[in-house]
Amino acid sequence: MKLKSYAITILFSASLKCYAQDEVRLQWKLAPNEVLSYKTVMKSVDTNPGKIKLPVTGDEKDTSTNFNLNNELEQLKRLAPQYYISKLKETRKGTIDIEMVLPEIKTHTDTSKAGELYAMMSKLSGGVMLRGAVNNDGQIKSFYLNAEQKNMIAFFFELPGKPVKVGDKWPISTNLLHTDQSFKCDSAFKRSEVTVLAIENIGNDKIVTLKYDIQEYINGEYKVGDMFKSINGKATMMVAEKAIGKFSVNKGRWVSYEGELTYNNEAGLAPIKSKQILSLISL
Repeated sequence: MKLKSYAITILFSASLKCYAQDEVRLQWKLAPNEVLSYKTVMKSVDTNPGKIKLPVTGDEKDTSTNFNLNNELEQLKRLAPQYYISKLKETRKGTIDIEMVLPEIKTHTDTSKAGELYAMMSKLSGGVMLRGAVNNDGQIKSFYLNAEQKNMIAFFFELPGKPVKVGDKWPISTNLLHTDQSFKCDSAFKRSEVTVLAIENIGNDKIVTLKYDIQEYINGEYKVGDMFKSINGKATMMVAEKAIGKFSVNKGRWVSYEGELTYNNEAGLAPIKSKQILSLISL
């Protein structure tokens, strides 16, 4: 009887040991003075921006302003950068500073307003468009960023901040939809899940595969008032991010990150359906 009890104890201890070995900690690991650079792709595809309809009051019939504005926005969309360069560096012990900069932009000869803006952006080549920071365990330190910039930090650089195993899930610090007092919400839904799909030993490295499933949805009605009747009405907005990332435990960095961000706005001045490819490519 004692032998059987001893065998069960050994088996239970072995199970605990195996369980513990399945847990890994994801951390950024940068050597002193190392700058880790990624080509950060945010490429628009399959986009239908709709047409902006400015509020019309009284008997105003002139649509030239609407036409010109939409034309300039179309040109600006074509000129927008399709990727940035993200640079990570440990400037203080345990703190990873992140800068996202514009790639070099060639001089453009377009004389439209969009072209003028493009020329101005050209002068900012290499200029920093985003500054943020995470702890080496991937928790966001730059809490003060606006929502759009914080979302980018969360998508690409936030980590769980604790040991994880296959099947574990956790949220990331995103806030993708925004409205104001003119929107009366009838229903809302939010899901923020990052899941460990696999932990694999590949060569001398341990690779963790993560699945991102982020979605926000709101449905309601805009109530702006009689002055802007064209804006009033039902509204539905949805944004979702799906991605697969592979993180090296040994090297402390992404091996690959591929995702897709979709946005659907069926209300307001400009109904929009858009899709963006998101990816990180090591440089």
